[in-house]
Amino acid sequence: MENEILDSAEKQTPDYKYAGFGIRFLAVFLDGIIITFIGYLIWGDKVVQTSGNGFNVNFEGETSFMPLAYYLIFWIILSSSPGKLVLGMKIINKDGKKLNPLQALIRAIVYIIMIFGCWFILGTKKKQALHDLAAETFVVKK
Repeated sequence: MENEILDSAEKQTPDYKYAGFGIRFLAVFLDGIIITFIGYLIWGDKVVQTSGNGFNVNFEGETSFMPLAYYLIFWIILSSSPGKLVLGMKIINKDGKKLNPLQALIRAIVYIIMIFGCWFILGTKKKQALHDLAAETFVVKK
């Protein structure tokens, strides 16, 4: 009987494919391009300065909220970011559902404060970064 209960519980647990470091890094890179483009459309040279050798992206002052707003809006509405969507990923909570606004905010704050927390992905079974652990979220492949 005990084995039947355990077998039943295992069958109810979804078998997620957790997104690894490489694909998540690529999604952040794509999001960075999108954020830069949006920032340039709104604020122009205040965000993107060009020179003979390249360009510099600088979100500061009144523009500094933009990357945070970008992630919060997409995480709350779509449970993903455009970069993650393009690469077939979504963010879920521990119940397998969409993030709630508090989880999105916790994730964003830890994401910004502890940007190097992404290295946790390499050492956790469910490939969670520090911001995922703090908000009890996972990035999975669709």
